[in-house]
Amino acid sequence: PLEAVQEFEVSAGGLGAQSGRSNGGLVNVVTKSGTNQRRGSLAYFLRHHSLTADDAFGNAPVGLVRHTGGGSLGGPLVADRTFYFVATDLQRQQTPITVKFARSVAGVSVPELGIADLAELEGQYPRRENVTTLLAKVDHRLTGTQRLSVRGSFTRNRGTNIAGGAAQLSQAPSNLESFRNQGISIVTSLNGTIGPRTFLETKFQVSREVRPRSAQGTGPQVQIADTGTFGTPLFLPGTQDMYRYQLSENMVAQRGAHELKAGADVNAFNM
Repeated sequence: PLEAVQEFEVSAGGLGAQSGRSNGGLVNVVTKSGTNQRRGSLAYFLRHHSLTADDAFGNAPVGLVRHTGGGSLGGPLVADRTFYFVATDLQRQQTPITVKFARSVAGVSVPELGIADLAELEGQYPRRENVTTLLAKVDHRLTGTQRLSVRGSFTRNRGTNIAGGAAQLSQAPSNLESFRNQGISIVTSLNGTIGPRTFLETKFQVSREVRPRSAQGTGPQVQIADTGTFGTPLFLPGTQDMYRYQLSENMVAQRGAHELKAGADVNAFNM
């Protein structure tokens, strides 16, 4: 969620030892934490077809609606010691897509598949994309120099009538797909100093993501080279599940005018 971002850093090169897996650019995002003062925020954004001009094909975007909202709340669980922070972003979007075959198909029937007139598959349909993100975080001060942090994040993206970002297609809705990408990640970190010149950070992460992709039609895929496509796509249904386990240890030591960085990282996943 945007409201969970405290700061971010973009590095194009010259990365430190703790970024040893990266050979290109790196984006590091720091999430917010709660404080002794309870604070919150709310935001809402609306995009509606009544405020939008016709699209490039001359169609009025009568189905275009986007609701985006979110907010955050943070404060103390135990003053000066334990703090909480939560943030969320929600998006509910509906955009129109136009199905138009490359040539006229009026009166063309496919009785084997129960289609009386292919032209009835043309027209405007709603493409829906609903996104939900949630982040929850608890920070606890163990000692004056040791801090324990537990962060959980959840994401879910659901879509119907999905086929890339095109606004006009020669594919009937039966040749499009629905999906539900959903993931959860839990990160525990312990950081602090040992003496005045050595900093240690330990992180452990467990995450899981599922990506089922469903067909919207029945029957075989039929592709007419100079016209269009309808029926269940050849590559659907499908799914991709991924589980990740990560343990990392970073150390930064200052010795005079020099700074030494070292660490180890175990990153295992099953897909």
